[in-house]
Parts: sequence; structure tokens; C-alpha cells
Amino acid sequence: MKTRFLLISFFFFFSCENENQLRSFFKEIRAFVKNTKALPKGDYTVDYVNKKSIIGIDISHHQKEIDWTKIKKWREHNIQFIYIKATEGSKGKGSKDPKYQKNIEEAKKHGFLVGSYHYFRTTSSAEDQFKNFINITKDYKQDLIPMVDLEQNDNFTKKKYREELTKFLILLENHFNQKPILYSVTNFYNQYLANYFLDYKIFLGFYNLEYKKISLKDRKNWTIWQFSQQGKIEGITTSVDINVLNNDVSINDISLK
Repeated sequence: MKTRFLLISFFFFFSCENENQLRSFFKEIRAFVKNTKALPKGDYTVDYVNKKSIIGIDISHHQKEIDWTKIKKWREHNIQFIYIKATEGSKGKGSKDPKYQKNIEEAKKHGFLVGSYHYFRTTSSAEDQFKNFINITKDYKQDLIPMVDLEQNDNFTKKKYREELTKFLILLENHFNQKPILYSVTNFYNQYLANYFLDYKIFLGFYNLEYKKISLKDRKNWTIWQFSQQGKIEGITTSVDINVLNNDVSINDISLK
């Protein structure tokens, strides 16, 4: 059966005519390898989400111009919290998200609970990244604890990566008097973070229809699950990340006090 699947996959791969067909092809391959269901095309929900679920989104300049007068729901769920990208690293053109000011002002104006996030890079020091994040966010009241996006390690050993990250997290904690929440995808988390940052809440990127397929090395439970990058919301022309709060926690658990 596996041999037949590989042969069919080989011929299908070379028959793909565009990017969408290739994307669908790789989703099918991933589903087969992981013995799970392939992700649907377009917007989808997951088995963990129910009528009482607390749903949020995260946005950046990638969502382009947003019509905030229309941002209200994802499917039948009210959008209850929004994380907005503020900064990345500390230098260069991409170090400050060009849509941050407008996004946070509009989100707060329309009554959403908001938090800001920083994309952590290994091309800048922890201290410089902290200064960049605070300089951009300091003029805006934050409703949620800050989020640190951890997806990339350009040139550090695991030990060095954890040391620099720890410095950055301590700086944030001392400034806000609360620990930030750590965002990562499962593979990166298991490689760099598992068993080392157990005191921090986890915002997990894992794209699967079945929440029981989540597998973290240290078996730590997640606080927020980003289950889709394909969400469709009125007022946003691009796809949007869709996040669900763990049923065992409340908004208060991620609120900045």
C-alpha cells in the first residue's frame, strides 16, 4: 500500500500546475505520514472548538488594510482577543511592524482586548530587542500579557539560544511584572524549549483537525492553540490565524494586571 501511495504521489506531484495544487498535495502527504486527516482547503474548524470556546486572532502587516468596522466574528464566535505584531529583532526594515500603530489603535477603538507580540531573532541581542519592543508599545495600554514569537534560530547553539531568550524574558517580566506567553510551533518547541521554560504559558501553533494529536516532549499543556492559518473574517481580505483559549483557562489568565 505504501509503495502504491508513493508511486501515485510521484506522478501527482509532477502533474501539479500551480501553487494551490502543490499546497494541497503536501497537505495530503503530511496527513498520510502522520496518520491523520488532511486539512481542508480554506477556512476550517477543529474538534476542540465548541459553542463556548473563546476565540481570538493574531495580526500583522501581512493582513494589509483591515476594515475594523466589520471585524466582529469568526464563524459564529465573537472575536474576544487580538494579538498584534509590534516588532521583530532590533534592526533593519522589518524591525517595526508598519501596521502596528494603526492596528492597535483601531482594535482598542472597537472594543477588543489586545496584546502585542515580538518576533524573537538571534541576529540581535536580547537587550536591543527588548528596547525595540518597549519603544514601540509604550504608548499603548496593553490588555493582555505580551507574547514572544519563537520560530527561528539563525546562528545559535541550543544552549546559547536558551540563554539569550531567558535574558529577553526576564527583561519583559521585570518591565510588565508578569511573565509573557511563549508562541511556538510544535517542532521548534520540542527542539529548543521543551523542559526549559515550564513556568511560562504556551501559545501553540499546531495545524491539525484533532487536538489529541498535539505532542509536546515535556507534555506541557497549552494555554492558547493556534489551530489554523486559513481563517476567513469579514473585514480582512487575507487569511488570518485563528486561536482558541484552552477550556481550562479564562481570559483573566492572559490578562495584564
